[in-house]
Amino acid sequence: MGISRRSSGGTASIQEEGAAVTGADTTLNFIGAGVTAAQDGTNPNQVNITIPGAAASAASVTITTGTTAGAATHDIIEVNSAGGAIVYTLEAPATFGADRTVWFQDVGGLLHLPSAALTISRAAGGNINGAAANYVVTAPYAHFGVYCDGTNFFIRG
Repeated sequence: MGISRRSSGGTASIQEEGAAVTGADTTLNFIGAGVTAAQDGTNPNQVNITIPGAAASAASVTITTGTTAGAATHDIIEVNSAGGAIVYTLEAPATFGADRTVWFQDVGGLLHLPSAALTISRAAGGNINGAAANYVVTAPYAHFGVYCDGTNFFIRG
């Protein structure tokens, strides 16, 4: 977002990616981790607002059978247990990352079968929903998230 203003005071033109934002607002308050507002080095009549994006990660990965170790680079885990049961081992909470959620989706619809269940295995040092136990998913087409607060894991959705 750019803000251009007259050095003598007066009105400001507020833009989003170069397009004008209408309104009679007189104050802009930028809130959020890493958000900065700085005078443009080339154009003295412009203030540049920088809002950092989230770290890039692989959109999804499909796991099929056996045991899979967690990876901090995936935010969506597609589960297809047609080949048998799956154990997904979470990373340690410090590696997984605080305030992060990884989403799981059963794309095969077979998790309700005992031979095709998905087990979310705890990493060392982290409980799941307050329990020092693994979490077993047995619902077809299940969709849920595993959230980490930096110390423990919680099932969402």
